Amino acid sequence: MGMKDLVKQEEVSIKLADALNAYDSLIAMRNRPMLVTVSYTFSRALKQVTLFIEQFEEFKNGIRKEFGTLTKDKEGRELYDFGINQKIVDDSVKKEMNKQITLVIPTLTLSQLEGMEIEPKILSDLDWIILA
Repeated sequence: MGMKDLVKQEEVSIKLADALNAYDSLIAMRNRPMLVTVSYTFSRALKQVTLFIEQFEEFKNGIRKEFGTLTKDKEGRELYDFGINQKIVDDSVKKEMNKQITLVIPTLTLSQLEGMEIEPKILSDLDWIILA
């Protein structure tokens, strides 16, 4: 029997944009000492968010190939120019970022985080994991 069998898993539905914004906060929480069940929750969320980030990167690569032209700026950095397609690209990315995704993770209560010093930004980024 593994940890997944011992901890209740819940479906959590959030926007892709919220998952992308939570990535750095999940990394920060992963690197802190904490109870194993709390750590497991953050690790499961990070693993699933990472999969959605990889899918989003594939989506962006497709947009770049279809609508962009690779150029270089004055400092020699490569960037994509979308020209007259910029609005189409912006609308497509916005639509993708607003899509609802579902994560199956254990959730936490505030009492499980008691005694931990957590920055307000991290709490805000991860509010979809924490149930009051």
